[in-house]
Amino acid sequence: MSHFPNDVNNGAWKATNLLMCQDNLITGLVSGGLSPLEAKAWHAIGLLVRAFDAAGHLLYFAKNGRLVGPKADFYLQTYLIACSAIELLARCREGHENFLKKPSKALKRGFQIVELVDSNYTLVTNEEEYTLEKLVALRNLGAHGMGVASESGEPTLDVFLHIELLDNFPQHLADAFDAYYRDLVDPSKPSVRKNLAKSGLEPVLYAERSGQAFISPIQYAYNKIVLPQKVPSDVLKYKDWQVYKG
Repeated sequence: MSHFPNDVNNGAWKATNLLMCQDNLITGLVSGGLSPLEAKAWHAIGLLVRAFDAAGHLLYFAKNGRLVGPKADFYLQTYLIACSAIELLARCREGHENFLKKPSKALKRGFQIVELVDSNYTLVTNEEEYTLEKLVALRNLGAHGMGVASESGEPTLDVFLHIELLDNFPQHLADAFDAYYRDLVDPSKPSVRKNLAKSGLEPVLYAERSGQAFISPIQYAYNKIVLPQKVPSDVLKYKDWQVYKG
């Protein structure tokens, strides 16, 4: 992360505390020069990029070893992963205590941050209007075995998965990722780094089958994104989420 300001300390991400430092691919990054908060920032950006690519990849399918598509069979699952990225961005942007044990609140705020809802807090397709409550209910259905559409545990809304719901997600997410990345490295915006420091974001350890090598979003993002030459949107794949229309 180019010229990352070291004006905020986050002791929870000290290199000696991270198991991922056993990975020789990133040991030199974290213990050899990255501050704890810079490692956390790379981790956040890496997770956002990986979530985007995973969501888009679900809409494509392989035929004779080649990716073709897009395909609507995994539309709900794509939406679910996209919501994870949107919630993550909100937590990083605004800090952990704002959303402590309140995932629905974080997701609602995330939809506003990525500007997928209008001034009336509604996402409108040609056939359906999605309030923030409906967007959260749809996420809950996908995340909780299709059985919990509301926080009360009782059905309270009719939720439709309209074919055009995700059409505008890629551009809005890409723009939001880029804006966040630029704010993270902006010396005049220490509040952005302070919120990341208290976001509650924790390391995710990825192990090979042997169990010996860790693969980290830190290393992935660090090697691919360098301002000003490359921002997150430059490395995203599967950017066209418009599925076949019936």
